[in-house]
Formats: sequence, structure tokens, C-alpha cells
Amino acid sequence: MASKVSRCLLLQTWLVPFYDDFTWMRRGSRGLDRNLIEEGLSNIILTLPLAWQQEILMSWFDRFLNSGDDCSNIQKGFEIWCKRAFWRNPEV
Repeated sequence: MASKVSRCLLLQTWLVPFYDDFTWMRRGSRGLDRNLIEEGLSNIILTLPLAWQQEILMSWFDRFLNSGDDCSNIQKGFEIWCKRAFWRNPEV
């Protein structure tokens, strides 16, 4: 597995263009398994330190709130992150 810094740099480089092209991908790429990509993104994000996960997933959540269906669905990763973050920090 690549280092956490490499994984984070990959996400920082690739995630925003992925979000920007999501509408096109959803409509035009019938052979592309969108669910597999979204699950893979969630899994990669969840391998990062919690603070980095928070930054990426809160950015996604903001985009999701503003875009709705025109945003990738990494909600499963977001839910897992929430459970981990609040389980480790119950006072928050």
C-alpha cells in the first residue's frame, strides 16, 4: 500500500476533478462502475489519519449539501468516519 502522504496527495489531486466531472460520468459512462469507484474512494479516505479524513469528508459533505444528486456518493465512508471520530472523542 502507498504511504499515507501519497494517498492523500492522490486524493488532493484527483478528488476535485472527479467531483467536477461526476455529472458527466453519471450520464455518459455506462460501462463505468460508479459504485465501485465511490466505494474505493471511501476506502482510501478511511485509511488516512482521522484529521485528514475529516478535512476530505467535510469538504465532500459541503459539496453534497450544495449539489445533491450531482455529487458522488461516499456517504458510507462519511458514516464510518463519524462513528470512528465520535467513538474516539466522546466529549465532542
